[in-house]
Amino acid sequence: MAKNFYSVAEAAERLGKPEDEVKALAANGDLQVFRDRNQVMVKREQVDALADDQTSNTDSGLGVQA
Repeated sequence: MAKNFYSVAEAAERLGKPEDEVKALAANGDLQVFRDRNQVMVKREQVDALADDQTSNTDSGLGVQA
């Protein structure tokens, strides 16, 4: 069975962002977080969709800054 959630650290790695930025995305409502005892978890499908959006924006030149 595939894992349904990422830890914040795993989400940060998948997105190529620091953990603080992942937490900011959650605070802004861009990612939904869940608590599993003492660990904060993020839905895998949301992280993967965000990562795919970043990749497609970068590939099309939209994510590139001059």
